[in-house]
Amino acid sequence: PKKRNLNNKVKKFLIIGDFVEKTNIEIIKLINFSKEILLNKFDVFFKPHPAYLFENNFNKFLNVIIIDKPIKNLIDEFDIILCSHATSTIVDFYYSGSQVILYKNINHINYSCVNDFKDINIVSNYKQFIKIINENYIHSNKKNPRDFFYLDNKYSKLNKILDNYC
Repeated sequence: PKKRNLNNKVKKFLIIGDFVEKTNIEIIKLINFSKEILLNKFDVFFKPHPAYLFENNFNKFLNVIIIDKPIKNLIDEFDIILCSHATSTIVDFYYSGSQVILYKNINHINYSCVNDFKDINIVSNYKQFIKIINENYIHSNKKNPRDFFYLDNKYSKLNKILDNYC
């Protein structure tokens, strides 16, 4: 039986697509090598990048559900998220308390904005990915978005900059 979350629902795994086709193919290979384990534990979904128009390539290799909802509507819907190193979406999911996995090709520059975060799993091959999937750890608590974002509805810092230059 598939792993269940705290609400006794089947755990949901979301793959966030990249805008670079080569990276998506690398992720397909990563998932393909581990699909028996992954598909036995999770319902797996794929959210293509808005600039990537070939999401059918993903479903051709894997039995995943393609979704096209805005990220803001997906934040609380998934238990584990896999993103490439080039997407900033990982921050949204990380600060929502989701378990996130960062895919990084060791032959490319790591553009990730979460490089120094200690509780993010970084994988570059299917063996690392399978190990993380088999660990089944639960993300302990929600993060405070203010630790990463400057949230100010009055835009006081921006207004100060604009006042100095306008």
